Amino acid sequence: MPDDWLIRRTKSHATHFGRAIPAFIHHGDYHLTSIDAYADGAVNCWDFLDLPSFKSKVASGWVVGMTSLQGIQARLLNEPPAV
Repeated sequence: MPDDWLIRRTKSHATHFGRAIPAFIHHGDYHLTSIDAYADGAVNCWDFLDLPSFKSKVASGWVVGMTSLQGIQARLLNEPPAV
């Protein structure tokens, strides 16, 4: 069983496909949620962010529990993660 699932965002002028990936948000306590990562670089993790802002959230520890940011990008692009 995969640990992520396909999603699509249709609220803008075009449809954007991506993946939902389970992760934890550290906001006081830890909250299990999904990180919605789209092919256009947008990421929804309780805030709708661009990729550089999302990287800052990961670096600050606000988004935790993921194997790596490269793993998310690889899943989004269906490529193997960089080693």
